[in-house]
Amino acid sequence: MGHIEDQTPHRDDGAFLMELPPFPKEKAGNSLCKGSSEKRVATYCSALFLVNRRTERSFIMLLHIPHASTFIPDDEKTQYSQSVLKDQLEKMTDWGAGRIFNVGQRIEFPYSRLLCDVERFADGDEMEKVGMGVCYTRTSNGHILRRVSPERRAEIMTKYYWPHHTKLENAVTDELHKYGRCLIIDCHSFPGVPLPYERDQLRPNFCIGFDRRCQETGEAVACRLHELGYTVGINRPFAGALMPIRYLNDDRVQSVMIEANRDLVDEPQVSNQMDNVLAGIEAEFYM
Repeated sequence: MGHIEDQTPHRDDGAFLMELPPFPKEKAGNSLCKGSSEKRVATYCSALFLVNRRTERSFIMLLHIPHASTFIPDDEKTQYSQSVLKDQLEKMTDWGAGRIFNVGQRIEFPYSRLLCDVERFADGDEMEKVGMGVCYTRTSNGHILRRVSPERRAEIMTKYYWPHHTKLENAVTDELHKYGRCLIIDCHSFPGVPLPYERDQLRPNFCIGFDRRCQETGEAVACRLHELGYTVGINRPFAGALMPIRYLNDDRVQSVMIEANRDLVDEPQVSNQMDNVLAGIEAEFYM
């Protein structure tokens, strides 16, 4: 625990913005969506074929799913008012994220973010100011959720936060040993109507987050979704993607966040379309 900063996740919330809609055509020329290369077209079509015949291929990129669970152990529930907890689980859970992201190896946090938010910085996260850091003490509308002492916070970090990040980092390391590269898709959903704490009110169909080092891969994901007719926000209304700090400046590791508008996640075609998008991105990334 003497070097906990080395395990802290990184999210670059200072990444640049693009307009929405339309997605900038000039940006597409440097990403994967144009299909100007016969090799890229063949790779993408092959990936689509394999999505429909899943037994013929094991997808290898990492799907990080941190906010889809509603589970809080019984001994932890005593910290909360049960009526408030039920309301906040409904509002803050990434509904649908566990269903629409399927192409890859899933790294899921099995507990609710209301118990421990593994996507926050271990120390100094700006969301601490509104009581929504690693250990939420405030609701989405600013009311008291629970009280967490420094000692209790340390217990939560030890029991829930650090084991999850160790698991993710080990999965990245394993990918690098096997394939020489690693792609992380940081999988989320967001409410169709902004919650009170959300500063950016933009509500596209999808939000794609990435930092400058992962720009080409992030733009490729955004472009393919745009080609399917969806509106796409680039680093809006949410920005960046989780990256283990050990690999923050390692070009072999890329991380892209995909946030799906919850108004879409129950539409039957969305899951199949996402499978195809991710299959094509993976095929291009690892080829």
